[in-house]
Amino acid sequence: MDLSSRQIHDQRFSTSRRGYDRGEVDMFLKDCGASVGSLEDRLRTAEVRAAKANKELAALRASIDDLVEDAADTRRRIIEEATVEANRILTQARAEAGSTEQHLRDAEDGVVIDLTDTADEPTQHQAPG
Repeated sequence: MDLSSRQIHDQRFSTSRRGYDRGEVDMFLKDCGASVGSLEDRLRTAEVRAAKANKELAALRASIDDLVEDAADTRRRIIEEATVEANRILTQARAEAGSTEQHLRDAEDGVVIDLTDTADEPTQHQAPG
């Protein structure tokens, strides 16, 4: 049976010859009612605070979810940008390597041609004299 402070305060007992002192009983019931009333007030306050805390918790969870989603989006974007940049660098490096290789071939061809031309020139000996 749930008792409210009002029920305790309003409770009345019949009197008998061998019963309790009515003043003491009334005083005890008054004290009990006041204590229960105080507990009821604290309970209401705690319920209000709990409801407020639950709302704040829900808002924080939503914020955390948004932050996690933003972080995941940022991570994906950074990876995509890094992949594009890495491919650009790789393409540029391959082009430079190809160009360098071609320059080396051209230089090698030039050396071979110079050597061939030098080998084809008649050797001139001058007579001592």
